[in-house]
Amino acid sequence: MSTTFTFANTWLAWRLGGFQVEHPDLAVRLLTGNQLVDLASGEADVAIRAGARPWPGLDCSALMAVDFSPMAAPSLVVRSEAILGRSLRPDDGRLIQPFALTATAGFRDWLVSAPGRRNVPKIKRFREWLVDRTAAERKAS
Repeated sequence: MSTTFTFANTWLAWRLGGFQVEHPDLAVRLLTGNQLVDLASGEADVAIRAGARPWPGLDCSALMAVDFSPMAAPSLVVRSEAILGRSLRPDDGRLIQPFALTATAGFRDWLVSAPGRRNVPKIKRFREWLVDRTAAERKAS
């Protein structure tokens, strides 16, 4: 399967072991990068892509909304705090979210596969697991 570095690191890598435990007969090879893979040629069986709507010519399953939020470097926050006269963040030296503002801009993460491959057993099992897992986490939050 193919996905972006961001999705692999922030969501998928933490949960993929659960899929492997539930489906020990399936091996998952994870390709990470921001380039689109050619699913029709078999470069990957499935991919996770982010976008505002499904891609024409691909079988698409919606997974979850993609949230965006303004972030700031600590040096910018220090200058802004001096101007505002108040603290904007904890002092841990990381990028921070100075405002409780998130937006989706209509973007979602999608599981996509080549046309006609949606019900290939390994793709179907992975899709069902991933859709169920993202739905359960949305419900829990």
